[in-house]
Formats: sequence, C-alpha cells, structure tokens
Amino acid sequence: MVSRRSGHGDHRARWRGSVPCGRRGLALDPHRVEPAGRGSGADRRADPSDPRRLAAACGAIALVACVVAAIVDLSWAPLLAGLTAGAAVGVVFLALWRFTGLGMGDVRLATALAPIAGLAGWQTVVAFVVLTHLLAAPVALWALARRRRDIAFGPAVVAGLYLAVALAPML
Repeated sequence: MVSRRSGHGDHRARWRGSVPCGRRGLALDPHRVEPAGRGSGADRRADPSDPRRLAAACGAIALVACVVAAIVDLSWAPLLAGLTAGAAVGVVFLALWRFTGLGMGDVRLATALAPIAGLAGWQTVVAFVVLTHLLAAPVALWALARRRRDIAFGPAVVAGLYLAVALAPML
C-alpha cells in the first residue's frame, strides 16, 4: 500500500509496500510514524507558540533596535556592534550545541537576543552569556537530582539578557 501525505516539505515517513521508508528510502521504525494530522511541517509553521517564530520575532525586534540606534547616532557603529554580537554569541552557542546537549532553539534565541546586549557594549555581551549559564545552573542541578535530562534553557537566556542589560551601567 502506497500513500503519500500532502504538504510542502513533507519529511515524514511514507509507506512503500509493507516497509516504512523515509524520503531517501531508509527503513524507519513503524511505531514512530506519526498520524497524518500531527507533526507535519505545515502544522508546525502555523503554531503561534513555535520557538522558531519566537526567535524570529526577537531577532527582528533586535535588528530594528540596532537600525534605530544607528539612525539616532548617525553612525554604523551600533548596527555593526549588534550584528557582530549576534554572530559571536551564535558561534559560541553553536559550539555548545555541537558538543553539549544544548538545543537548537536555545541557540536561535540567544543569537536573536545578542544584538540587544551588543548595543550596550561587549562587557554586556560577555555578561549575557555568563549570566545565562549561571541562571541555568541551579535548574540543571535540580534536574540532575530528579534524574531528568532535559531542562528549559530559554527562560535562562531571556533572564540572562535582562540582567546583563540591567547591570550594564555597572560593568
């Protein structure tokens, strides 16, 4: 029985004969194939609580803030500082994603929020990264004590940004 699910970017398994196969013909576990109405890319894109949409919105707001600061200062420096901070934090968090258990949503969120810290200076960018991890440490220790593997790192990213920007005049 061959069935093809509709939708742009359909990445879920299709049934060919009695063996479930993915896009490239790789055999998949038949118990992990999702029903037609759940988990498709179109459903995820329409979900307003999707972390990708949150990171994109935060990135757009940060970019607008950098452009406004550049216009007010009549200089390219705020825009370049924000974009450079975003790139630097993105590289650091990509390395953490590659070598640790950090999620890609956390990488996107930190990269999107970093230009705001970059507008306040490089000390604020470093404080943002350090405070983010310091705020997540107690939650991670609690999760380890309860034998859980996953923690929500996004709230620590947002709280780390707020604290870093609030402490920026003292840095």
